[in-house]
Amino acid sequence: DELRAQNRWVYDLCRLVNEEAIPLMEDTAVSLNQLDELRAQNRDDQKTIITSQSEVIGKRDKEIRVMKESLQSTVKTEIKSYASAVTKSAMLSPRPAVKF
Repeated sequence: DELRAQNRWVYDLCRLVNEEAIPLMEDTAVSLNQLDELRAQNRDDQKTIITSQSEVIGKRDKEIRVMKESLQSTVKTEIKSYASAVTKSAMLSPRPAVKF
């Protein structure tokens, strides 16, 4: 009877392993594979986002550089124009007589 009970216990344990534990382990393996795939996709998404942001930043930097150069050019032109006007005005205005 004791041997039969032990055999029954071993049989039930094997059945439990086959019916419950193995499928659970398989499901866990599938879940782990899916998790690895999600992690890889997340890394790819992060790289894409960083690349995209870098491109946007690069475009903005270029736009800022162009605007800065344009502004500098405009300021130089205005200064030259003002200097020219002041010089012409000074040349055309009568000079006060110098008294000694």
